[in-house]
Amino acid sequence: MTDNIDVKEDDQEQVKRVVLNSRNSEAIKEAMREVSQDIMKKNEELYRRLAYK
Repeated sequence: MTDNIDVKEDDQEQVKRVVLNSRNSEAIKEAMREVSQDIMKKNEELYRRLAYK
């Protein structure tokens, strides 16, 4: 019986880890979107400057 209890506790810990990892991945995705948008804006400005030269 103690083995079953240990397994259940392990399962709960794994579920918690999965939830935390999915939250982290969503936060990372959002941060990457913001960074890539900033980079695209800067590249757009650089290309405009180069086009006028």
